[in-house]
Amino acid sequence: MNSIQELAQWVIDNRYPKNAKEKTSDLEMFHTIVDTFVELSKTKEKEPCEKCDWIELKDKTSVCKVCGTQCPF
Repeated sequence: MNSIQELAQWVIDNRYPKNAKEKTSDLEMFHTIVDTFVELSKTKEKEPCEKCDWIELKDKTSVCKVCGTQCPF
């Protein structure tokens, strides 16, 4: 899956089993969602916006609450 939209479509397509052999378990769906979201978050390099308002996280990094980019400093 290459986008959040593809992930969302996969969830919609697999939330109800077509038959007993094609059923996606809740555990499999959970891990697919989390793993895909983590990978998509890593691969996208965002540019900071002009109105960045930084929030310091517990791991001592900062994230903009406007655009979601990580502070480059």
